[in-house]
Amino acid sequence: MTAIFLAFLLIGVSAFGGGMVTISLIYYEIVDKNSWISPRRMNNIITIAQLTPGPISINSATFVGFTLHGILGSALATLAVILPSLIIMTAYVQLSKRLHNRIDKNITYRFKNSIKPAILSLLAYAVFVFARNSEADIPFMIMSAGCFGTLLFLKKIHPVILFIACGVAGVLLYG
Repeated sequence: MTAIFLAFLLIGVSAFGGGMVTISLIYYEIVDKNSWISPRRMNNIITIAQLTPGPISINSATFVGFTLHGILGSALATLAVILPSLIIMTAYVQLSKRLHNRIDKNITYRFKNSIKPAILSLLAYAVFVFARNSEADIPFMIMSAGCFGTLLFLKKIHPVILFIACGVAGVLLYG
């Protein structure tokens, strides 16, 4: 159980860029590096984590921890993934108070801009890994391309409508 805690602690430390970035980090740690869960099972966990309310990194940690070690594993993995953010934000707030908000905003801006290439590549990798391990057939690829095109070109359509449309299409095609 120490290994799962350390894996999610590392994920929590390196999860700049939001929840979708963590998918590739989780995939790497859990599937590629440690082989704790099969790629197909991990895809299912990530899908469920996306559908449930809350951050995907926390939901994924909870599901993976539970899958590997039950309730205690779930609690440890969840704690591990949120602990770095708690520590970093607490330290930042305390430092800001001590310096009376004199932290150079330019340094913060430059740091955020300097990690954008890494964030973009982690997002692209997450898409690649998720697509590679999905059971893609022709209807799946058509629906994926259609959703991507819709989001890209028809910005007025809410993504929830695409979820519902794909769900209905999936039931009709695969049900």
